[in-house]
Amino acid sequence: MPRARVLATCAVAISALTASMPPAVADGPSATDLMVRKINDLRRAHGLRPLIVSRSLTRSASAFSRELMREDRFGHDARIEASGGFRRLGEVLAFHTGRAPAVALTLRAWASSPEHRAILLSSRFRSIGLGRTSGRFHGYRATIWVGQLGHR
Repeated sequence: MPRARVLATCAVAISALTASMPPAVADGPSATDLMVRKINDLRRAHGLRPLIVSRSLTRSASAFSRELMREDRFGHDARIEASGGFRRLGEVLAFHTGRAPAVALTLRAWASSPEHRAILLSSRFRSIGLGRTSGRFHGYRATIWVGQLGHR
């Protein structure tokens, strides 16, 4: 069989195979999307309405998680810096070793802490923003989560 014909036959076979394959599926929800879903599942289990993702809270939570990692510190500031005209704000922080998001581990830690659980299950909050940063913290691979909740 001439070379051009072999190449043409192969090209037809490949395009027939790829045409019958399902389209590529996205990687799925991000870790922060999954965390929001799990927090809202927890809230629903306690008869509370789900939180709505706020872009301004997401920006400020993400910026704060990066700041904590960059400055090699872990803790709340005296005041939550969030834009968007929120009248009431709450914040939850989590830290774990490794760079994996560890969504289930982080949510269990928050739900097991009376202070964090009270914030996540407060009916006063309507919005949420999450930030997650992975990097080197005190010389170790680590991940820092920041959740900021608000009510306008």
